[in-house]
Amino acid sequence: MQNKDFFRNFAKIIHLNFFMIRTFHAKTPATSWTLLVVLAFVAGYAAWSKEAVMLALALVVVTIIIDRIIHTEYSIDNGTLTIRKGRFSKPHSINIGEIQRIDQASGMRIGGKPVGTFLILILSENRELTVCPKDETEFIKQIHKQRHRNENE
Repeated sequence: MQNKDFFRNFAKIIHLNFFMIRTFHAKTPATSWTLLVVLAFVAGYAAWSKEAVMLALALVVVTIIIDRIIHTEYSIDNGTLTIRKGRFSKPHSINIGEIQRIDQASGMRIGGKPVGTFLILILSENRELTVCPKDETEFIKQIHKQRHRNENE
Protein backbone atom coordinates (compact mmCIF):
# COMPACT_ATOMS: atom_id res chain seq x y z
CA MET A 1 0.00 0.00 0.00
CA GLN A 2 2.79 2.42 0.86
CA ASN A 3 4.59 1.64 -2.40
CA LYS A 4 1.54 2.65 -4.42
CA ASP A 5 1.27 5.96 -2.57
CA PHE A 6 4.98 6.56 -3.05
CA PHE A 7 4.75 5.97 -6.80
CA ARG A 8 1.62 8.14 -7.12
CA ASN A 9 3.31 11.00 -5.30
CA PHE A 10 6.48 10.52 -7.32
CA ALA A 11 4.47 10.58 -10.55
CA LYS A 12 2.78 13.83 -9.46
CA ILE A 13 6.15 15.41 -8.72
CA ILE A 14 7.56 14.35 -12.08
CA HIS A 15 4.44 15.57 -13.87
CA LEU A 16 4.55 18.96 -12.12
CA ASN A 17 8.26 19.52 -12.64
CA PHE A 18 8.78 18.25 -16.18
CA PHE A 19 5.53 18.54 -18.06
CA MET A 20 4.24 21.91 -16.90
CA ILE A 21 6.78 24.19 -18.62
CA ARG A 22 5.87 25.10 -22.18
CA THR A 23 8.00 27.51 -24.19
CA PHE A 24 6.92 29.36 -27.33
CA HIS A 25 9.32 31.27 -29.54
CA ALA A 26 8.29 34.61 -30.97
CA LYS A 27 7.57 35.53 -34.56
CA THR A 28 9.74 38.36 -35.79
CA PRO A 29 7.74 41.26 -37.19
CA ALA A 30 8.69 42.78 -40.53
CA THR A 31 9.54 46.06 -38.81
CA SER A 32 12.36 44.39 -36.86
CA TRP A 33 13.84 42.94 -40.03
CA THR A 34 13.54 46.28 -41.80
CA LEU A 35 15.22 48.13 -38.92
CA LEU A 36 17.98 45.52 -38.89
CA VAL A 37 18.67 45.95 -42.62
CA VAL A 38 18.63 49.77 -42.37
CA LEU A 39 21.04 49.74 -39.42
CA ALA A 40 23.30 47.27 -41.23
CA PHE A 41 23.50 49.76 -44.12
CA VAL A 42 24.19 52.58 -41.64
CA ALA A 43 27.01 50.49 -40.13
CA GLY A 44 28.39 49.80 -43.61
CA TYR A 45 28.28 53.50 -44.48
CA ALA A 46 29.95 54.39 -41.17
CA ALA A 47 32.73 51.89 -41.84
CA TRP A 48 33.15 53.20 -45.40
CA SER A 49 33.36 56.83 -44.29
CA LYS A 50 35.49 55.98 -41.23
CA GLU A 51 32.98 57.31 -38.67
CA ALA A 52 33.98 55.28 -35.61
CA VAL A 53 31.34 56.61 -33.21
CA MET A 54 28.47 56.07 -35.66
CA LEU A 55 29.82 52.60 -36.50
CA ALA A 56 30.06 51.60 -32.84
CA LEU A 57 26.57 52.89 -32.07
CA ALA A 58 25.05 51.12 -35.10
CA LEU A 59 26.77 47.84 -34.23
CA VAL A 60 25.55 47.99 -30.61
CA VAL A 61 21.96 48.56 -31.74
CA VAL A 62 22.24 45.79 -34.38
CA THR A 63 23.51 43.42 -31.68
CA ILE A 64 20.56 44.24 -29.40
CA ILE A 65 18.05 43.77 -32.24
CA ILE A 66 19.56 40.42 -33.25
CA ASP A 67 19.47 39.31 -29.61
CA ARG A 68 15.77 40.22 -29.36
CA ILE A 69 14.98 38.45 -32.63
CA ILE A 70 16.72 35.23 -31.61
CA HIS A 71 16.00 35.05 -27.87
CA THR A 72 12.44 36.34 -27.43
CA GLU A 73 10.30 33.57 -25.91
CA TYR A 74 7.17 33.05 -23.88
CA SER A 75 7.18 30.38 -21.14
CA ILE A 76 4.07 29.03 -19.42
CA ASP A 77 4.83 27.36 -16.09
CA ASN A 78 2.61 26.65 -13.07
CA GLY A 79 0.12 29.44 -13.72
CA THR A 80 2.71 32.05 -14.75
CA LEU A 81 3.45 33.49 -18.18
CA THR A 82 7.08 34.63 -18.38
CA ILE A 83 8.13 36.86 -21.26
CA ARG A 84 11.83 37.04 -22.08
CA LYS A 85 12.86 39.59 -24.72
CA GLY A 86 16.49 38.71 -25.20
CA ARG A 87 19.43 38.45 -22.86
CA PHE A 88 19.83 42.18 -22.36
CA SER A 89 16.41 42.76 -20.78
CA LYS A 90 14.93 41.32 -17.62
CA PRO A 91 12.07 38.80 -17.82
CA HIS A 92 8.51 39.93 -17.20
CA SER A 93 6.13 37.55 -15.37
CA ILE A 94 2.34 37.63 -15.37
CA ASN A 95 -0.05 35.48 -13.38
CA ILE A 96 -2.30 33.65 -15.86
CA GLY A 97 -5.26 34.37 -13.59
CA GLU A 98 -4.86 38.08 -14.47
CA ILE A 99 -5.56 37.38 -18.16
CA GLN A 100 -9.22 38.14 -18.77
CA ARG A 101 -9.35 37.81 -22.53
CA ILE A 102 -7.11 37.04 -25.51
CA ASP A 103 -7.78 38.86 -28.78
CA GLN A 104 -6.15 38.07 -32.09
CA ALA A 105 -5.26 41.15 -34.13
CA SER A 106 -3.40 41.93 -37.31
CA GLY A 107 -1.12 44.77 -38.15
CA MET A 108 -0.64 46.16 -41.60
CA ARG A 109 -2.71 44.73 -44.47
CA ILE A 110 -1.63 44.43 -48.07
CA GLY A 111 -4.34 43.63 -50.60
CA GLY A 112 -6.83 43.04 -47.78
CA LYS A 113 -4.69 40.26 -46.27
CA PRO A 114 -2.83 40.73 -42.98
CA VAL A 115 0.95 40.83 -43.19
CA GLY A 116 1.36 39.66 -39.60
CA THR A 117 -0.83 38.72 -36.69
CA PHE A 118 -0.33 39.03 -32.97
CA LEU A 119 -2.20 38.41 -29.74
CA ILE A 120 -3.43 41.06 -27.32
CA LEU A 121 -3.71 39.82 -23.75
CA ILE A 122 -6.32 41.86 -21.89
CA LEU A 123 -5.25 41.88 -18.25
CA SER A 124 -7.00 43.05 -15.12
CA GLU A 125 -6.96 46.76 -14.25
CA ASN A 126 -7.36 47.80 -17.94
CA ARG A 127 -3.85 46.70 -18.89
CA GLU A 128 -2.96 45.16 -22.24
CA LEU A 129 0.03 43.15 -23.38
CA THR A 130 0.98 42.24 -26.93
CA VAL A 131 2.68 38.92 -27.72
CA CYS A 132 3.66 37.32 -31.04
CA PRO A 133 4.11 33.55 -30.55
CA LYS A 134 4.84 31.47 -33.65
CA ASP A 135 2.03 29.01 -32.89
CA GLU A 136 -0.80 31.26 -31.75
CA THR A 137 -3.50 28.59 -31.48
CA GLU A 138 -1.33 26.31 -29.32
CA PHE A 139 -0.34 29.30 -27.16
CA ILE A 140 -4.01 30.14 -26.55
CA LYS A 141 -4.76 26.46 -25.77
CA GLN A 142 -1.96 26.31 -23.21
CA ILE A 143 -3.11 29.55 -21.54
CA HIS A 144 -6.67 28.18 -21.25
CA LYS A 145 -5.37 24.82 -20.01
CA GLN A 146 -3.26 26.48 -17.30
CA ARG A 147 -6.16 28.73 -16.29
CA HIS A 148 -8.48 25.70 -16.04
CA ARG A 149 -5.85 23.75 -14.05
CA ASN A 150 -5.41 26.66 -11.61
CA GLU A 151 -9.18 27.00 -11.10
CA ASN A 152 -9.46 23.29 -10.26
CA GLU A 153 -6.65 23.35 -7.67
